[in-house]
Parts: sequence; structure tokens; C-alpha cells
Amino acid sequence: IPGPSCLWSVLQLALATYRYLTWVSMSTAKKGRLRASQSSNPNHFLDATGLDLLHLGNNRISVIQDRAFGDLTNLRRLYLNGNRIEKLNSELFYGLQSLQYLFLQYNVIREIETGTFDPVPNLQLLFLNNNLLRSLPVGIFSGLTLYRLNLRSNHFSYLPVSGVLDQLKSLLQIDLHENPWDCTCDVVGMKLWLEQLNTGVLVDQVICESPKKFAENYMRNIKPELLCPDYSDIIVSTPTPSMQGSARTTSFSILGQFNTFVLSSLYAVCCFAKGSIGVCKTKRVSFSQMSQKKKRS
Repeated sequence: IPGPSCLWSVLQLALATYRYLTWVSMSTAKKGRLRASQSSNPNHFLDATGLDLLHLGNNRISVIQDRAFGDLTNLRRLYLNGNRIEKLNSELFYGLQSLQYLFLQYNVIREIETGTFDPVPNLQLLFLNNNLLRSLPVGIFSGLTLYRLNLRSNHFSYLPVSGVLDQLKSLLQIDLHENPWDCTCDVVGMKLWLEQLNTGVLVDQVICESPKKFAENYMRNIKPELLCPDYSDIIVSTPTPSMQGSARTTSFSILGQFNTFVLSSLYAVCCFAKGSIGVCKTKRVSFSQMSQKKKRS
């Protein structure tokens, strides 16, 4: 089996010789791996503008130079799965305006920078499963029309509705299984958002890992007031794929003496402790909450 350097040289030769090449696979097995110290060089793809598919999966790539794929303007499918990539940014995907399918599963991705997917407005499928992600930046899916999103087997304890989940308006499938979901107040908005998805969109169940009393329970089976017993009313208003851009407001109250809300606009989840005064603001939300005692005064 040829060594890593030889394999990379063959790829360079192929790209330089066949300008109308439509696909390249360097998905290697056993000994045919790129060394961790090797990286993709921008010049490697200069004469391969006709590529439709590029498979670099199952190597040991840890570094890909900024704009390495900048000349692959017709590329629709990119496989970077099974490597050692730790961080994603927008420079990585610069020039890939035709990209529709992006496979990043089984890496060691810990961080995704804001704007990472701005260069790929036509992205329809995104696999980020089996990485080390704990959070996603606000607006990360803005401007995308994602049909399939896989976030399975990461380190998410919750995902916010505003700026993240509410950007996913065209979903046909989402996989959130095998994450350490913390079923407390933070997940109430996410739970209600999931409940509004069409049947079959959610792959497998979302299972709570903590707190201990909810461990191994399906999130959907736990009532919101049990998830958040020490807080006041929670009002959620989120657009979902099944609603095609319209908004639906879901609310519930906890038995007892509640605080009151003044609500204006959409897309938020907020909890305030009884007797407190606060303001919750997001991109499209502004509402205040005052205790009954304060209101009476």
C-alpha cells in the first residue's frame, strides 16, 4: 500500500492533469493515512474547479489551511469525517457556495465560530455527530435551508431556541440522541420546540441524563412545570418547520402565587424567580416581568 506522501502526490497529479475531474476520494484504510502534521494546501485544488465530490474522510487531518477549498466553486459534497479537526470557522469553507452535503462526523470538534457556515448558503445536510461540542453560537444556522441535521453524540446539555433552533425552519430530520441533556429550566424552550415538530422529524428520543430524578427519562414525557418547579410562568413562542414561518405561543403556569409578564414580540423562553424584577431581551424579543407585589405598589 503506498505511503501517505505518495497518496497525496497522486491526488495533486490527478487534480493538475484532469481539469474536468468530477470526484476524488482519499478515504483511506489501514496504512494509507495522511499524517496529522500534513494539511491541505490551497494550491492543491487550483485546477479542479469542476469537482462535484471530494472525499477526505478517515484520514488524520488536523489542520486545513484557510480557503483551502476556495477554488472548488462547483463542489456539492465534501467528506471530512473521521479526522482530527478541532475547530471550524468561515475561512475553512470559503468559496464553497455550491456545497449541499457536509460530513464532519467523528472528528474532535470542540468549537464552531460564529459565521462558520455563511460561505455555504446552499447547505442542505450537515453531519456533526460524534464530536465534542457543548454549545452552538447564536445565528449559526441563519440563512441556511437545512433539511437534515445530525448533532448526535456530542456534549450538549441544552440548546437555545432563540438564535439556534428557531433558525431551522425547513427540517425534515434532526438527530439529538446520546447527548447529556440536563432536564432543568434551561431545556423547557427546547422541549416545547421539539413537541411542535412534525412526526418523524426527530430521530430517536431525547433522553435526560440529569438531574438524577429524571435520568434515563424521555424529555417529552416530563411536564414543563416539573422541569422548572421553582420559577414563574414561562411563555414560549417559536416558529418550527411544521409551521412554515408562523408563530405559536405556548404557555404554562405553576400552581401557587405567580409573577406576571408583559410580553411583546416573539421567540423567547425566560424564567424569573418569584419576587424578582428583570428584563429578558433577544434579537426579536423584549419583555419585562415584575412581581405581583411590585405591580400592586
